[in-house]
Amino acid sequence: MSKPLPWSDTCFVCGEKNPCGLHGRFEEVDGEVHLRIVIDPCHDGYPGVVHGGVVSAMLDETIGWACSVTVHRLCMTRELTVRFRRSVPSNRPLLVRGWMTGERGRLLLAAGRIEDGEGNVLARARGTFYALDEEQSRRVLEQLRLEDRLARPGDI
Repeated sequence: MSKPLPWSDTCFVCGEKNPCGLHGRFEEVDGEVHLRIVIDPCHDGYPGVVHGGVVSAMLDETIGWACSVTVHRLCMTRELTVRFRRSVPSNRPLLVRGWMTGERGRLLLAAGRIEDGEGNVLARARGTFYALDEEQSRRVLEQLRLEDRLARPGDI
């Protein structure tokens, strides 16, 4: 069962009104966060190959959301490490998956990967994140959307 997650108007990955963005949508699926997406060639580094910065941004947002849905507060990236295994193609269906792996003090640990339509792993990432305090999380969340309304704390 999947649950849609909020989005921002301006975010590069999920921003509905960002003319340069990817216009992706995140969903929670059995404790993971998924982003199913096809990347437009305007985001290529080389013809047919998505730019590494775009690959990193997709992984960062996906595993950050995985932390957020686990602790029920929005999170910020502290550190992100990406391993590029194969070229990530544009104009083809991709699945970006993220999950929280643990905690170390105040830090949240998470991992994720990008798969092609055949399930081949194209890139992997690990990261550490900070959860915003409840008030900060609520203030940011109130700027996000979910379907035809503003997001609420229970949406994550």
